[in-house]
Amino acid sequence: MGRVASCVRIAPSFVATAVDDIAGVETTIEAHYSPDRGRYLITTIVNRAIAENFSEYRLKHAAPQAILQAAVPHCIALRLDDSPDAEWTAITDLTADDGRIIPPWLAQAVVKRGMKDER
Repeated sequence: MGRVASCVRIAPSFVATAVDDIAGVETTIEAHYSPDRGRYLITTIVNRAIAENFSEYRLKHAAPQAILQAAVPHCIALRLDDSPDAEWTAITDLTADDGRIIPPWLAQAVVKRGMKDER
């Protein structure tokens, strides 16, 4: 199997907040990466009413998994080149272009290299 990246960086922890204006509820999660489990574990969930007519149901029933799934791609970065001055690319940058897995600039670079080893 070919090498995907010469280096991977994973943020050890993060805090992310999502606001549901319709329900009038703000949810904040804190997550820490567990190398043993190979994934982020949510360690804190805080729900807060932000509107006078908030949804009590939404306040009591957080949806932290959706926040986690949206935040994690921002917390993992790859170095796609072996050169010492190569830039770090966040996973979100690889998936943010019209639903493509890789952005057009990266696809063009792969095609340009053809069947060479550095592809």
